[in-house]
Amino acid sequence: MNVHPSDMAPTPDRDEAKAALARLRQWAQSATPEEVADLDPA
Repeated sequence: MNVHPSDMAPTPDRDEAKAALARLRQWAQSATPEEVADLDPA
C-alpha cells in the first residue's frame, strides 16, 4: 500500500517541471539507443 504525505503536491509546479525537463534532456544527450528502447513499456 502506498501512503502519500498530505503535504505532497499532486502535480509539479512550473519550476519543478522545467527542472525535470532539463534533467531529462541532459540524460537524453548521453543515453544509448538501448537505454531509450528500455523506456518503452510495450
